Amino acid sequence: MPPVGGPRPDPATYDRLASWLEAELDRASAVHPNPGRTATFHRLNRAEYQNAVRDLLALDVDVTALLPGDDIDEQGFDNMAEVLTVSPALFERYLAAARRTADSVRIAEAARARARAAASAQTKASTKTPPPRTPSRTKTSPPTKRPPDR
Repeated sequence: MPPVGGPRPDPATYDRLASWLEAELDRASAVHPNPGRTATFHRLNRAEYQNAVRDLLALDVDVTALLPGDDIDEQGFDNMAEVLTVSPALFERYLAAARRTADSVRIAEAARARARAAASAQTKASTKTPPPRTPSRTKTSPPTKRPPDR
């Protein structure tokens, strides 16, 4: 940005700067390529899985009983892609955990639906006005005349 009050560069200058910057970035990446993450698959560790279920489904699930403990790397981290491999047995455990979580979601949603229905019924009952009184259809005898009081 030019200083306040200073003139802005013309479009040709912007184009030359963008071309130069692009060429420099391309040259730097050719000299020092960075392939990024080389692990093909990165699973969630137990804490990440529990947090994802809580955040996405609004359901607190204790995954310590559902999933085995996570391996840790030499620095003590349990969320490094290199140690978060997926064996067939571990994959089965994650599928079982997903099934139990889905069952819990269905049960929790059914309970919420019942609670909403009960609250709605209670609200309707408390705000319901009584029906207007209608005259009785039974025949009544005419009032009897009482003698005047003296």
